[in-house]
Amino acid sequence: MDSMERAFYDMKFDLLFQSKTANEFQSFFSKIMSARYPGDFVATRPWGQLGDQKCDGYILSTGTFYQVYAPEELDYKSTTEKMKTDFAGALDKWGKKIQTWVFVHNAKVGVPPHVLQQLTTFQAEHKEIKFAHLGKDELKAALFETAEQYVRDVLGAVPTYSDVNNLSMESIKRTLLGVSMTSAPLPGEVKPVSQKKLEANGLSSATKQLFEAGMIKSNLIELFFKQWHDPSLEEKTASEMNRIYKAAVNDCVSPDDVFQRIFTTICGTDYGNPTAMISALTIMAYFFQTCDIFEQPREGDAI
Repeated sequence: MDSMERAFYDMKFDLLFQSKTANEFQSFFSKIMSARYPGDFVATRPWGQLGDQKCDGYILSTGTFYQVYAPEELDYKSTTEKMKTDFAGALDKWGKKIQTWVFVHNAKVGVPPHVLQQLTTFQAEHKEIKFAHLGKDELKAALFETAEQYVRDVLGAVPTYSDVNNLSMESIKRTLLGVSMTSAPLPGEVKPVSQKKLEANGLSSATKQLFEAGMIKSNLIELFFKQWHDPSLEEKTASEMNRIYKAAVNDCVSPDDVFQRIFTTICGTDYGNPTAMISALTIMAYFFQTCDIFEQPREGDAI
């Protein structure tokens, strides 16, 4: 896969990871692990009165047992109680077969300290077993260690540079007219965006790669506005893009989260369609250049 495809896959993984809880998250985890360890990882499921035997998946060749916990919130009390109950149950059911016990969680950022504290306590009490956690970064790394066909199976199709080169006015029209209309001052002359602005917003390398790909055909957006019968369309779209941006900033934790929120909002029900995704990306790049979304670098940093 090329750098743009990888950047899209990164974003799709993040969005899927953040959207899944409970059984959906467990299925997501199992699909990735089955791709990473074909023929070795075994996903378990509840079986009548036997339940899941306190194991959501295992690799028998290494004695690695996985327990998944993916609630809406990983609060201290519920999480630590869940860890204690599940590990005690696993030890009772599987005994010496457990060489490594892995707690799989859906924390959006990093590792909750109480998870690490509980794993440390387990390690001190059971020195014969290795303890670990598996979260967003570890699960993503596992997926991208597989062949591209498995990545595509898990995350779905993403746009390619061929989609960028084939971007049509009709696709741009469909996406632009889907953005709600309000009113705002018309942006000035569109200038090539500086690397400083990309850096100033704290965007990851993957997200910067997507913006740069969107800029390839962003001149088509300017051309579309000039040809459209309603001269106020650009003002109205700029206003709505700025509103979407401010709402995302208010709700999201990181600049990449802001990017993803804007992107999925513009795509709407067409998210997942490569042509629509490129159209939305190109529109975002245009309004990034006109400064209607994201921040300008501080004066001392500007080129």
